[in-house]
Amino acid sequence: MTRRKERGARRNARAGFTLMEVTLAAVVVGVALMAAFSALSSAAVVKAMHDDHPATAFVLATEIHCLALEVERGVWDGTPATNGAQVLVLEDLAGATFSPPINARRAVRTDLSDWKQEVALTQVALDDPSRASTVDDGAAVLWRMDVTIKRLDVIRGQFTWWIHP
Repeated sequence: MTRRKERGARRNARAGFTLMEVTLAAVVVGVALMAAFSALSSAAVVKAMHDDHPATAFVLATEIHCLALEVERGVWDGTPATNGAQVLVLEDLAGATFSPPINARRAVRTDLSDWKQEVALTQVALDDPSRASTVDDGAAVLWRMDVTIKRLDVIRGQFTWWIHP
């Protein structure tokens, strides 16, 4: 071979990438893309969990239920509570609306300011919970507590508990 041909052959052998280099680059790019997509989908799942209306609605309704279990049954002044501090007896929850919502310790949930808790309390006969009762004997009645949770005035959940005072 002449020197000129020999130099050209060496140059051609050095030009371009080997199959192994191309494969390795493809694997690296693929792993990077998978990591990026995984991170994006994980962020979407976390956001969905925080925006999950049924779960948030259930938590807010449970807060009212826990509060109802903690307060005494007593003489009601006929005015529903409008904030947590006004809930002194179970009957204060009758017709109450909390916006922003409150927790079981009666504190305002400022992180959920676009949510609302609406509470309805009905006395029902202990022997037939489908029938409303006006009997004021604590042993003969059961309280039906319906909690409606709304976000931006759209119902996100409705929950019912039975309370025996």
